[in-house]
Amino acid sequence: MSLVAPEFGHFLELAACDLATLGRCDLESVCLARLLGVMHRYHKYEASLQAEVNAALSAFLGHELRPLSPNKSSSSSSTDGSLVISVGGYDVLVAVVEYKRDAFAGCCDPHFQLLRELQMFWEAPERDCCALHAADACPALLLEVAGPLLRVSAAASLCANRVLSEPLTPFLHVLHVRDQPAYTARLLAALRALRTTVDDLVAHYSARVAQLPPASDGPTLRVRDARITLPYPLRDAAQFCDVEHLCDDKLLYMATHVRSSARVCVKFSRHAYGSDMHAAWAAAGCAPALLSHAQLPGGLHMVVMELLDVASGWQVLCALQRGADKDAAHSAALAALRRAHAQPLPCGSRGAHGDCRAVNVMVRLAPAPIGDAANPAWDVRFVDFDGAGAEGRRTYPPLMSTAVRWPAGVLPGEPLKQEHDMALLLAERGS
Repeated sequence: MSLVAPEFGHFLELAACDLATLGRCDLESVCLARLLGVMHRYHKYEASLQAEVNAALSAFLGHELRPLSPNKSSSSSSTDGSLVISVGGYDVLVAVVEYKRDAFAGCCDPHFQLLRELQMFWEAPERDCCALHAADACPALLLEVAGPLLRVSAAASLCANRVLSEPLTPFLHVLHVRDQPAYTARLLAALRALRTTVDDLVAHYSARVAQLPPASDGPTLRVRDARITLPYPLRDAAQFCDVEHLCDDKLLYMATHVRSSARVCVKFSRHAYGSDMHAAWAAAGCAPALLSHAQLPGGLHMVVMELLDVASGWQVLCALQRGADKDAAHSAALAALRRAHAQPLPCGSRGAHGDCRAVNVMVRLAPAPIGDAANPAWDVRFVDFDGAGAEGRRTYPPLMSTAVRWPAGVLPGEPLKQEHDMALLLAERGS
């Protein structure tokens, strides 16, 4: 969800802060003390919990939470608490709360109730297909309160009002745990992140509405922009256009870089990307050119690199049919790997790829073959540097695919070695 809106990434960063980063105003806030006092108290009735926590949360967040019917034509209130703002004539749902007297009360999952309430809000006749909903992913926060437990989730409305959500915190006990300072810090950091993100979302909608035409009295029928399903950096028309998703199961895209007019590959990685090694191997002609690398709010990495497309003759090594071509391409890949392994990194060490299977090797017949026609040369580029790094320093991730026949010595938490790269590539020769 941190790729849907940067505000969710900022929440994750703030919630990860330790107690030392919290200011005195955060720790001594009267509104915070009131919220903690209300939530740790036993409530015999859900209505009492709802009324008291709504009031305490409103004071803490600086915005009023109140029960709301998503549809103005209905007289009943379907949400326990909602934060709705009006910007430029548009009503916007920033946060919605669902209360349960305790974790086991009721037969409905509060998370799915919240998702449906978010859908109903945007499906209401007075808002359905409005310009804002058509042009924005409409990010919102979902709060589940079950007695003394609180969980915060991120949510958004994508194409055809299909909602997407992801927890930003686990269920937190909002209790006075005086002898567990680490837990107290975690709780306070999450509450501060909640308050800050509410303000960030209000600012997001204010800026977004400023780019839209004034809201009319009735709904304006519009088709929702398909770009709202893209990661938010790719929605920036000033930087990227003609964006295409390359793999359904990967955050890998093809786009035109507006400034250079070049077609590029954009990858989003959940791991610490080995950009130094990628750049070093690219300088040796063993990887696509690395154009930029940035860490996004929330910890994800965005990498823009040279596009190796089919139109230019590139294909995955494992896609070649058995025969002389595959043997020659595989031999070229082994030679390229030896050349890449010899390249020094900025830290002075040599690099190890960590997942040097044929699926991560791109090959093509060299545009200007060297040698006779019976023995053409092959260009080789290694891709996917998510787990790459300095040999002996970078370690394998804690969760590794069990479908891969890893070489001896490849174990979670163990250091990467160049011999592992070579063993992986050799094992697929002739397969």
